[in-house]
Amino acid sequence: MKQRVSLIIPAYNEERYLKRCLDSVALQAEPLFEVLVVNNNSTDKTAEIARRYGFVELLQEPRQGRSYAQRAGFDADRKSTRLNSSHITIS
Repeated sequence: MKQRVSLIIPAYNEERYLKRCLDSVALQAEPLFEVLVVNNNSTDKTAEIARRYGFVELLQEPRQGRSYAQRAGFDADRKSTRLNSSHITIS
C-alpha cells in the first residue's frame, strides 16, 4: 500500500522563500497526499503566494507562534504520515 504523506508548512512572512519551496514541492516525482500552508498572521504576501498553487490548502492561524501554526496543521491533517517544515530553509 502506498503511504499517504502530508507536508505541513508553518509560515510567517515567508514571501521571500515560499514560492521556491512550493515550486520544489510541485516538482517531486511522487506527489504528496496534501500540502498544508499555515499562515501565521503574516503581514506580507505569504497567503497570496500560497493561493497560487492549486495543490496547497491554505490555513489561517491567528495565534502567533510556530507551535500554534504547527498544531493547526496537525489538526487539519487527514490521517497521513506528516512531514513538518518548522521553517523554510533553501540553500
